[in-house]
Amino acid sequence: MVATVGFVSIAVAGGALAGGYALAGRPVESALSASVAILWLILHRRGVTWAAQLGLVAAAGAAAIGMMLGAGSAWMLVGLVAALTAWDLEAFGRWLQHCPAVDEARALQQTHLQRLLVADLLGLGLGLLALQLRMRLRLGFLVLLGVVLAIGLSRVVRYLRRQAE
Repeated sequence: MVATVGFVSIAVAGGALAGGYALAGRPVESALSASVAILWLILHRRGVTWAAQLGLVAAAGAAAIGMMLGAGSAWMLVGLVAALTAWDLEAFGRWLQHCPAVDEARALQQTHLQRLLVADLLGLGLGLLALQLRMRLRLGFLVLLGVVLAIGLSRVVRYLRRQAE
């Protein structure tokens, strides 16, 4: 189940990035994004463990360059979130393979997928909101905001770990 969702996530990431570039009238970048996604899919099917890391870096770079070139920001965001999802599922799948036999493997997979879905929806929602808001913030405020977000995220992770036990 995790491998199938990961495969679909890679396809969505490549499709969103390639589509964003194509809609912006950038056929070379679109073809390059699609080619990298196809390569990632092939390597994923063959079980190459480093493919997820390389695919994530490539997708993040493509999304960042696409934003700078004026390609569809929403497409770039969807591509990046899908690539992060594929990367996470690849790592989770490897973790499951190296764990001793887990009686509740299917339930563990479903729980992980549910949490990942929530994280993806929050990331997309907040990312789309950030793309719509244009505000000028001072550096000191941004640093403070980053610290508050890091503390909040660590508390959420701690809470989720307690719930998993």
